[in-house]
Amino acid sequence: MSRLYSAEQSGLPEQFWAVYTGVKRAFAERIVRLQNPILLIEHGMQTGNVPLGALMFAMALDMLFMAGEAVPFVSRIGGCLGLDAFVFGQFSLGSSLTYQPNVKVRDVLESVHSFRNIIAHGGEIPKAPYREPYTLLGVDFLAILNDDFAYYELLLDAALFMLTTALRMIFVEGWIDQVANKTAWKAKMTIFEHRYKNAAR
Repeated sequence: MSRLYSAEQSGLPEQFWAVYTGVKRAFAERIVRLQNPILLIEHGMQTGNVPLGALMFAMALDMLFMAGEAVPFVSRIGGCLGLDAFVFGQFSLGSSLTYQPNVKVRDVLESVHSFRNIIAHGGEIPKAPYREPYTLLGVDFLAILNDDFAYYELLLDAALFMLTTALRMIFVEGWIDQVANKTAWKAKMTIFEHRYKNAAR
């Protein structure tokens, strides 16, 4: 999915300096809760293996949100990003037409965590649903991608996009001090959990 986007389409140019200075600060001040997820993005992109890449991105989300188990993983990430937020932004494919993939945070969070557990515990990846073809639809319910696309590839991309969105949010919203302080970040997790409960009703 990342190959479908340009920096301009992602909105990164407007937020570049906040992200850039945030990454620099994370490494200069050795904020491990930010350092490791950033490094796992690099490793996950380089591995060339879908299950291992998905594992790395999900592990990074685990670290960032102090999760581990399914319930905090889903409630904290869901409360931070918003359950009804689109995982992928709008993009165009060399034309004036704009596409919005119809995949929301609530659609993939539990599946990302379940897939992570299968890989982390050395399990065989079941054909259904992970290795079965997946048709990516737009909000107009028309197919966006015509190439072969398996469900576990969607989970890889979804985990990566949710991770980068969360990191960008931390840098842009100025939450670095809270992330660096375990007690303060834990309190933020409680806020995210309350948001999740209200949105899930």
